Formats: sequence, structure tokens, C-alpha cells
Amino acid sequence: MVKTLKLNNQQFDKVVDYYRQYQINNTNEYTSFRAKIGNTVITCYKTFTIAIQGVESSEIFLDISKMLNLKVENENPKSTNLNLSIIGTDEVGTGDVFGGIVVVACFVPKEQILNLKKLGVKDSKLLTDQTIMKIAPILMKDLKYTYIYFDNSKYNSLYDPKNMNMNKIKAILHNKCILKILEMKPNFDKIIIDGFTTKENYFRYLHETEVFPDITLEEKGESKHIAIAAASIIARYIFLAYLNKISKVSGYALLKGASTQASDLAKTIIQQKGEAFLSKIAKLNFKSIKKN
Repeated sequence: MVKTLKLNNQQFDKVVDYYRQYQINNTNEYTSFRAKIGNTVITCYKTFTIAIQGVESSEIFLDISKMLNLKVENENPKSTNLNLSIIGTDEVGTGDVFGGIVVVACFVPKEQILNLKKLGVKDSKLLTDQTIMKIAPILMKDLKYTYIYFDNSKYNSLYDPKNMNMNKIKAILHNKCILKILEMKPNFDKIIIDGFTTKENYFRYLHETEVFPDITLEEKGESKHIAIAAASIIARYIFLAYLNKISKVSGYALLKGASTQASDLAKTIIQQKGEAFLSKIAKLNFKSIKKN
């Protein structure tokens, strides 16, 4: 689905500034700015027209319209079930070269769903880091949540593509977070995990450990359930805090994501400090940073 907006110069500049951190390369001479958020691309043309294309185009269209105080008719983002109190879980950091993995379980009572929607809670991939820094502390104060930070040393020592792959690691961490939040005795209706594998595989990964059995895995759950969206925001907030901390400790300005620049920085660190040092701050299984 493609959404378009025709803006004036001031509105256009405001949108570009807001999405600057997601900038990607332009494709032709007619575009002045492009950004990619999750699986959705925002293309800004020199005619001050903006095209939004991808699975989250409606939500981003609404965000921009709200930011610019534009009237929108008959536009509704994907519905959220307002009748269920849900424990949602999500993870952050699996696609980042630097930093560990953060998994969060967050309980959202049905009575709080509308307030969280008004606050702007949605999939963290659709929010700027600045917005996450504002929203996350509110969520962490008002909601029950638990988190696990799985650091790089642990990850690199356990990761094995055959016996301990990424999905198995995520299953273990999600399950541990669920067991931890259940100790808080929330009055929940469902537990929904942002789907990264099938339910069959999830339980197969956990066959040797204590596991909570009554769970649902739902693909793109962060766009359907406020509880998962809240978990994703808190997880992103914690991930950024840890990334900032290990940047200071390591002496390098560590980059988010898995860009060419991040991979080049990892290679530089190997040359300067060695692979043992890198293993404390980065995931070594990324093909782009492995030694030839």
C-alpha cells in the first residue's frame, strides 16, 4: 500500500528532520530524501510530495498527519484488542552488530490500552530514539515488566548455528522473562510473544527447561497488540542505555544496526584490540565482520 502527501516547504523540512536517523540512499535525481523504518520506505520528492510504501504505511501516514496537524478521514491503524489484558514480549538487538540482546515481558491491563495509544505507544521500529527516550520511562513507571539483558560475552560463548541458534536463544530468553513476570501475579488473559518462530519449534527449543505452556506466538505482534509494542519500546530503551554504556567503557562510539559502517568499525576494533576484545561488545557471528 502506498500513501502520499503533498506538503509545503516547512512541512516537508519537518518530516525530513524527524526521520533523519532512518535515512537511506536516494534512488534518483527526483528524490531529495529517503528513509526506511522497518519494512516501510518514505520517499521525499523534490516537488514536496511524500510517498510512504510498505506494511506500516498507514501508521506512518497517520503519524506524519498528526505531527503536521493535517486532517485525515477514514484512516485507522491496525486494530488492537481492547478487551484483553495481555502480557506481551518482544526482543531488541538481534539485528545489531554491537550490543547484546534485550528481551522484555510487559503486562498491559485492558483498562490502560486506550491511554497507551494516546501516549503514542506502537512498534518501537516506527519511533525515533528521541520519542522512545520520552515514552519508555513512563511505561516503566506505570506498567509491570521484566527484562533480560543477554550480553555479548554470553551470546558469543553460546551461539552455535546447529545447536544454539538465534531462535533458540530468543525462545530461552522470552520464556525466562515470562516466568519472571508471572511472579508478579498479573491478572492477565493471554500471553503473546512477537512471533519469531512456530509454536512447535518454540517448545522444541525449550524441551529441557521449565516452560510456561499457555502462550501464543503472533507475527508482527508489535503492530497488533499494545502490550507487545510497549515491550518493544522498553526493550529498545534498555538496549540504547547499554549500548551507550559499553561505548564509554570500550572507548568506541558503537553504532546501531548492521550497516557497512558498523561492520567496518568492528573490523577496525579487531585490528586495534583483537577479537577477544570485540567479543565483549559485538556479536561475532555476523558474516560481515568475520575474518577472512
